[in-house]
Amino acid sequence: MEDTLLISDINTLKVLADELRLKLYDLVRSYSMDGEVCTVKMLAEALGMPPSRLYYHINLMESAGLLQVAETRLVSGIVEKSYLAAARRLIINQETTGSADDLPAGVISGVVNAALGDLWDSLKPSEAFEDEKQLNDLGLRISKHSLNLTENEASELMERLSALTTEYSVLERAGGVSEPRQAYQVLHLIYQPKQ
Repeated sequence: MEDTLLISDINTLKVLADELRLKLYDLVRSYSMDGEVCTVKMLAEALGMPPSRLYYHINLMESAGLLQVAETRLVSGIVEKSYLAAARRLIINQETTGSADDLPAGVISGVVNAALGDLWDSLKPSEAFEDEKQLNDLGLRISKHSLNLTENEASELMERLSALTTEYSVLERAGGVSEPRQAYQVLHLIYQPKQ
């Protein structure tokens, strides 16, 4: 698995423009980061869906280079594939799309909806928060800022946020800490609100 996959074509972006495929990618990536491969059957069990509902999506992702076939085996006369994620991080090459206006709307909504789905899933088991400690126990950190930036400054900010995330992903692989590691999701989103 590569560290970063730069997505440079609209067709791959369209494959990503689906909330289910983003969830599938995250699942396959989590298996891959644990040094494991996964099958469609394993993914279906994790999502509580029939495998038949996932084959179309997995095939699209494989064709787009988002998933790699790690191994194949014959099971009851049918070829079963095991998959790895292509990369830890997916980055959209803005030169391909030109600007955020050229991004397929489904990509943006898919990423944000997938992040929101993960967030809501983490909140479900808890009831009303009686104190701030219960909220902190979720590991949720939210920050929203309004900044007046030039186009270059906004691009530089996004690059620096990506570099910081990469720095922490290197720490993750380095190991050697006594405290157990837990999964966190990070969403970088810079946009210009309508005035």
